[in-house]
Amino acid sequence: MIYQLIQKEEFDKVISYEGDWKSKMGLFAEMCRYNTLVAVKKAGSGHLGSSLSAMDIITYLYLNELNILKVGLGSDDRDIYFSSKGHDVPGLYAFFYAIGILPEEKVLMLRRLNGLDGHPEVRIPGIEASTGSLGMGISKAKGMAWAKSYKKKNGHVYVLTWR
Repeated sequence: MIYQLIQKEEFDKVISYEGDWKSKMGLFAEMCRYNTLVAVKKAGSGHLGSSLSAMDIITYLYLNELNILKVGLGSDDRDIYFSSKGHDVPGLYAFFYAIGILPEEKVLMLRRLNGLDGHPEVRIPGIEASTGSLGMGISKAKGMAWAKSYKKKNGHVYVLTWR
């Protein structure tokens, strides 16, 4: 079976679209959802519900609020986003592919050796916190915010929690 992601160039076209903002965000999120489905199908396992339900939030934050695309992942002044429900990471990986952080080959290696883990790991570009233990997100975010303040760095910290 051939597993094919929507290509990065198609996401670039959506980003450059000058039309309706709501339609643009919705289309981008839907394309990322499709790529999430492809990656999880190829992997044979993954948490689709949490990945798909978080996509609108991720899309909005990264494309409208977070400064990461402007300042880069290496900047200490970047905004920080992570999910306290690490099961949604396949969707975040698909989004990272769409904005150029992860290559296609990595996304298609979800849950494989030398690929991407099924839970967030900080060794993966763009992942700010290893998560998966539910309920730890707020305390991790508070620590990251405190560290930014202590080091006199700019940037906000966003955490998606579960209930």
